[in-house]
Amino acid sequence: MIPIEVDLSFYRKKFESKPIKKTLTIPKYLNDLGNEAGINFSATLTEALKEKLEV
Repeated sequence: MIPIEVDLSFYRKKFESKPIKKTLTIPKYLNDLGNEAGINFSATLTEALKEKLEV
């Protein structure tokens, strides 16, 4: 057997965290364009944060 070190706190944060509400401000023109395109702002922000944080 080979012992393997695992960071369980990172795993819990990544896979067991529930969504939270955040209030943010964006320019009106981006809001209008996003709404017209049917963009899910929450999903887009989540994807961008994951990419930025490399998680």
